[in-house]
Amino acid sequence: KIILYVGRLVDSKGILVLLEAFRSVSKSLEVGLILVGEGKDREKYLNFCSRHGLKNVFFEGFKQQEELPFYYGLADVFVLPSLREEWGLVLNEAAASGLPLIATEASGAAFDLIEESENGYRVRTGDSEALQERIIEILKNPELQESMGRRSREMIEAFSPQKCAAGFLQAILNQDPKC
Repeated sequence: KIILYVGRLVDSKGILVLLEAFRSVSKSLEVGLILVGEGKDREKYLNFCSRHGLKNVFFEGFKQQEELPFYYGLADVFVLPSLREEWGLVLNEAAASGLPLIATEASGAAFDLIEESENGYRVRTGDSEALQERIIEILKNPELQESMGRRSREMIEAFSPQKCAAGFLQAILNQDPKC
C-alpha cells in the first residue's frame, strides 16, 4: 500500500505530523510513503526517518506537472497534512486521479472536495493520531478505498473549467439589473 503526499517540504505543510502518523501506520501495515516535492526542511525529515528507522519513506524530489500522474497512479490514498493551506490544488489532482483523500481542517479545499466518509476524511490540524487512524481505516478496507476513489472522481467533475465557466455565466445572466 502506498500513501502519497505532493507539495513543498516545509514545516507549514505538516510533514512531521505525516511522518509521525506513518511511523504508527507502518507498525501495523506493510506500507510505503512517497513524498513528492522539495523544500528547505527536507534534511530535517530525512533525519527524522533515520532516527526512527523509517525505511519505506521515499523522497522523490520536485517533479514537473506532467510527471505527477505517475505518482498519483501508484498511490492508494492521498494525504494533505497541512498546518496552513489556503486551498491545496493537489487535492483536486488526487481526486481527479480517483484517490481517497485525507486532509487537515487547515486546507480550504478539504471543505469543498471531501465529503466526510464518502471520498475521504478531514482530520484535526496537527493530530497525527487521527491521521494515522484514518489512513489505516482506508488501507485496511479495499472496498472502502475503491468506493472513496470512485466518489472522488465523481465529485471533481463539478470543478472542471467548463462547469466553473458555466457557473460564472449563470451568475452573470441571473444578476438583478437594479444592483
